[in-house]
Amino acid sequence: MPPLYAAHDAGAGYCSWQQQLTTERREKGQWGKAPAERAVPSFVTQAPRSDPVSSPAAPISAHSSVYGAAYDKYKVDHADSAAQAYQQQYPSSQHYSYDYSQTYARAASPQLSPRSPRQAIAPRAPRRKTVILDMDETLIHSVFEPPVYPARADFQCPMTMDGQDYITYVHKRPGCEEFLRRCVQLFDVIIWTASLECYAKGVIDELERLSGCGRLRRMFRESCTRHNGSYIKELTKIGAAIEDVAIFDNSPHVAVLNPRNLVHVKNFYDDRNDRELYELMPLLDRLWQGDHALEAIAGHKRGY
Repeated sequence: MPPLYAAHDAGAGYCSWQQQLTTERREKGQWGKAPAERAVPSFVTQAPRSDPVSSPAAPISAHSSVYGAAYDKYKVDHADSAAQAYQQQYPSSQHYSYDYSQTYARAASPQLSPRSPRQAIAPRAPRRKTVILDMDETLIHSVFEPPVYPARADFQCPMTMDGQDYITYVHKRPGCEEFLRRCVQLFDVIIWTASLECYAKGVIDELERLSGCGRLRRMFRESCTRHNGSYIKELTKIGAAIEDVAIFDNSPHVAVLNPRNLVHVKNFYDDRNDRELYELMPLLDRLWQGDHALEAIAGHKRGY
């Protein structure tokens, strides 16, 4: 007989023998019952009464969280015994040489199982925004001559300009210190004034000391842009996203390039009953909580 036909007959004989062996083992019950005949544990078909996601009388679907958790537990409990029984019947088999119980245990763990209850998600922190504060007539008012009642000045700052020494008498706006501290808690703060650095530097130093808000970023007239004979503040210079910037200023024209970012502040001179900064405190909270600064500013302008 040619080798090809001999190999074919040998293969057919092996298949016939394998089929006969399978039939005998099924008849003897060595392979157990068919999957459809296996008893399903009671804890799989009945949901616990304390489970809030299903009613005790409601049927449990194959994809419910209760069924999935019970089935995972069933696999973990019976994985080892199933592997041992198989190895006892077929010692030479290597199919269960790997410990599948560990795989089932990992699959049933709350950390990795897709059926585990959803973990609580911490609220997302609001995006860090930038607040620009004007200085003169917004936070303070200053004069270069002694006031009629010198004691009314909150502090004095020496300065030198064009070789001449001067004394600056500064009046703080009511609520200035509290407003600064709140801004520093919630935002990246920049004090941007159109005044010269030789004057503004000492005033900002004293505001930092009195309010205890720490070192603030400063921008002076040198950072402003000349526009139609006046100084304006281009917000693109600060290096932050425009939609996350708010500028508090008593001069609306300084934000002519970015009017949507402007929070107009009333002028302050020496009114000890001024309440403007206190009334702006709620706006700071809305700025911090909102997705973008422009949304809170638009609501403020509409009177919300």
